[in-house]
Amino acid sequence: YDLPEVWRLLAKFLAETKVKKIGQNFKYDEEKLNCLGMPIYDLYADTMLLQHTLYPEFWQSLAFMTSIWTEEPYYKDDGRTFDPTHSKLDQLYIYNARDAAVTLEVFLAQEKELAELGLTDWFFNFIMKLHRLYSDIEKVGFRVDEDRRKDLIEKYVKWAGKVHYEVYKAVGYEVNVASPKQVKKLLYDEMGLPLRKGRAKSADAGTGEDVISSLLSNVVKDEEQKEILSNILLERRIRKTLGPQYICAVPDYDGRMRTSVFITGTETNRTSNHMQQPPVRPEKMGMSFQTITKHGDVGQDVRTFLCPSEGFVLVNVDSMQAEARVVALLASDESTLKMMDEIDLHALTASWSFGGTWETHSKKAHGGKETPERFIGKTGRHAGHLGIKKGELSKMVVTQARKYNIKISGFSEWKAGKFLEVFHKQCPNIRGVFHNGIEEILSSNERILFGTVPYGVDSKLGARRQFFERWGNQMFKEAYAFIPQQTVTDNTKAAMLRTKERVPEIRIIGESHDSFCFEAPLGEWKDMAKIAYEEMARPISFKTCSLPRRDLIIPSEVEVGDNYKDMEPVDVMVE
Repeated sequence: YDLPEVWRLLAKFLAETKVKKIGQNFKYDEEKLNCLGMPIYDLYADTMLLQHTLYPEFWQSLAFMTSIWTEEPYYKDDGRTFDPTHSKLDQLYIYNARDAAVTLEVFLAQEKELAELGLTDWFFNFIMKLHRLYSDIEKVGFRVDEDRRKDLIEKYVKWAGKVHYEVYKAVGYEVNVASPKQVKKLLYDEMGLPLRKGRAKSADAGTGEDVISSLLSNVVKDEEQKEILSNILLERRIRKTLGPQYICAVPDYDGRMRTSVFITGTETNRTSNHMQQPPVRPEKMGMSFQTITKHGDVGQDVRTFLCPSEGFVLVNVDSMQAEARVVALLASDESTLKMMDEIDLHALTASWSFGGTWETHSKKAHGGKETPERFIGKTGRHAGHLGIKKGELSKMVVTQARKYNIKISGFSEWKAGKFLEVFHKQCPNIRGVFHNGIEEILSSNERILFGTVPYGVDSKLGARRQFFERWGNQMFKEAYAFIPQQTVTDNTKAAMLRTKERVPEIRIIGESHDSFCFEAPLGEWKDMAKIAYEEMARPISFKTCSLPRRDLIIPSEVEVGDNYKDMEPVDVMVE
């Protein structure tokens, strides 16, 4: 008889407006409490978000945080080893009580550190607002067009069988392309290719996509062997697309396709998406929206069965060349920033290595299609921005070209090296101003970088990251990427927050770092899209950034459609 009263008191306490609530990874707990009819008035702080704000490279589990923020002995096994058939119930009760007490103790220590680092405003005026934003996003999801999905299943099953047969004809026996053992035997024992180990501890060592792409780009000359390797990669991609992560993903219990958002997904403040799986759901369901490919011949049509609710349309607001603009500003390259609004910058980059003018390689000159030269120009520019070396660029071009169905027979390390030489000669400020500036700060400031502050966030400091990687190229690459990626993703998050403040009823479905998608009623979508467009184009402050610069406005474009693939650009500012 006491249990109902305990539940009633707990529900009353959680709904209390004057009590500050804290939690650890509380987005999960809150959903479960809501299902039990125990809504939380508001969450004051999440220790996982605090941990990521203070030290993005640290683990964010409560077990780890307990070890560094408190003097509590390790106790997590008490929960893992509890067995109701023979363990005392007190073991579970004490474990749960410790979890609650330790979370508070961790928070009090983190809060003190937050103040000492000057990040209190950044955390409470921006980061904590993301808890409610992404909790709401996870509730929406896409409507699923099951008829379209059935058509895709039929298409991909036939396609997988056809490609599998091509490999069979070429080698004389069936090859399970998902078996590292069988593929390794084929590549190295029978085809005689030079052994590549790849990631030494990986289950697919020597047979992964990066290794096979490298072999295609730098080693294999025989056309028949090239076709075998290409078909192995193609069949893998087809079967992955056909699997439970994409086409055969299980929708939620109400029929909507949803994703789980990990707010602290990366060290650069980018989120990551995952399938819903235990303990979020009893079984695996949903999909990772961020990893659905948008281009190419394999996988992009998955988007066609992801649709808005009846009577709604999908609206996507996408920043234009966002990271490239941030890099140009950090490199004090105003001429490049100006060119981004006037010409096709990636086509211009291609012309430096392949000849001709930017018009020669532009999409407009080729009926809106991407040429191999422009694709290499775009990929190579990104690599140059982030200090990527020739070997990695070579693999990147070949792998991504195959993914996006760009016809590139090969792009050797030598070619990649020559491309980077030309690029850095044409854009000397990337290394001379941006990269050198980052390295100087790292060497003089305990390896700490500060990012930017989005419009509307009341904080003197933006995101902070202290680098614990060994001094060298790997750490430099991560450092070069930090401010551009943090700036773009936080601008998108802030734009979503501001849009939601102006349009509380908006149904945001997801974000992909430099864009976000929502569904809007047919008669209201243009007004909502205009507001979202305005908020994405607010000025970003670089005043307290480690490389202080003028404010930057990143332009965006709006697309509208009745499924997630077939979306057309519109000008929402035209009345």
